[in-house]
Amino acid sequence: MNEVCAALNLVSKLCHTNIIVACSEIVHKLLQHKSEAVRKKAVTVLINFNKVQPIEEMDAKMRRCLCDKDPAVMSATLNYFYDQVRQRPSEYKDLAQSLLMII
Repeated sequence: MNEVCAALNLVSKLCHTNIIVACSEIVHKLLQHKSEAVRKKAVTVLINFNKVQPIEEMDAKMRRCLCDKDPAVMSATLNYFYDQVRQRPSEYKDLAQSLLMII
């Protein structure tokens, strides 16, 4: 687990188009990892990837992570929605109730 978290930290720092293409599928799979620390890091990496190169179906992936059983994963996901709601608030009105329940 520690090795996976360290690798995710590294990938997050080396966020470049070529790295994103090479690692994107692996990071997506890590959203289902049994460790909440790994899932949280994977969310953070995907958010960073999305800033460099938009990821297909990112909203759907982040909405699933918002419902994670671990509060740390949910809070990491809030970073994505914070940016998105500021840019396009009308598209996220349906999340208001869920976000209120988290807070």
